[in-house]
This record gives sequence, C-alpha cells and structure tokens, in this order.
Amino acid sequence: MGENWSENIDGIDNRVIYGEDVRKIKGLINIKGNNNYIFFDNNSILNNISVTIESNDNYIYIGKRSRVTFRCIQKLTNGNKLYIGDDTSIGGANIINGEGKHIKIGNDCMLSYGIDIRGTDSHAIFEIKNNERVNHAKDIIIDDHVWIGAHATILKGTHIRKNSVLAIRAVISNKLEKSNVVLAGNPARIVKENITWDRPLLG
Repeated sequence: MGENWSENIDGIDNRVIYGEDVRKIKGLINIKGNNNYIFFDNNSILNNISVTIESNDNYIYIGKRSRVTFRCIQKLTNGNKLYIGDDTSIGGANIINGEGKHIKIGNDCMLSYGIDIRGTDSHAIFEIKNNERVNHAKDIIIDDHVWIGAHATILKGTHIRKNSVLAIRAVISNKLEKSNVVLAGNPARIVKENITWDRPLLG
C-alpha cells in the first residue's frame, strides 16, 4: 500500500475497492467485522483519511472526483452507511455514525475543516421514571451543492436542503423545509433566504 497508506482488515467478505485514477496521499483503514464494503470512485483524492469499522454490514462510498480529508468511525452496531457524492470536497471532518443509520452528503458540496458530523450520541440517555432511552440515532442528509463553514457541527436528524450555506461554528440538529438559505448560530436558524453560492475564491 505504500508508507503513507495502510489497511488492516480482519473478518470475512470485507472489500475495499478503488476506481480508476484514485489518488491515495495518506490514509489508514481499520476493519474488524464481516461484510463491510468501501468504494472510492474514479478520480477521487484521499488525503489524510482514517476509517475505523468495528461491526458488520457497513457501507462507505466516496464519489467521483471528490477530494476528502476525514475521520470516520462506524462501530458497535451493524448496517451503518456513509455516502459522499461526486465532486464534493471535505477539508477536514470527524464523522461518527451508528445504530444502523445513514449519513448522506450530496454532489458538489464544499465542507471546510474542523467539522463534526454525528448521527449518534454514542452513549445512551434514559428517562428516570420508566428507563426508556430518549436519544436514539437518526439519519443525516445534506443535499447537493451545500457549503459547510469551518467548525460547524451537524447532529443527528439534520436535513440541509440544496444550495444552502451553513455558517462558521453553526450547530444544527433539525430538518429544514427550505433550500437556498444561509443558516447561522447555535442552534442554527435561517438568517438569509433566496441565495445560492459559487466555489471559486474571491480575488
């Protein structure tokens, strides 16, 4: 694999597949479990990624021409899914998924650095009166062409609609009904509507 790329795979029917012209700059993949599938599609660039899977039937897909730096943990529970679409860039994200939930990031998204994406709280919270759990995991959906600012936090149950912007250090945990909006604050709220955005840097 080379000095900057390592795969440690223990289990049955685990597959790590690379499409054409995938550029592996630095990475570590650790799998302990069965029937796990990771696919890096054509022309993706993998720069300082870390994937830890310690369960079964997990799925990770990184789309064509995407450029990603992230740490992804899928463990303890089976059937977790991470999907990152085509032409998406991630400058640095910590992605934690569990309880068989899905995290989906669409096409042509732009994520900055220091971003947390958490589909599960990782530890249980219970009602004292009946011992029922109150913090179950939920899916996260980020539609196409969404810009996420540095140090933003995206929590379980979030759905950000297409062409939107999540501001620096914003915290979001709810489903939005509107696209083409700017969201800011903790908790994040809509601060501007009827917008879109473009990727090139301003001169």
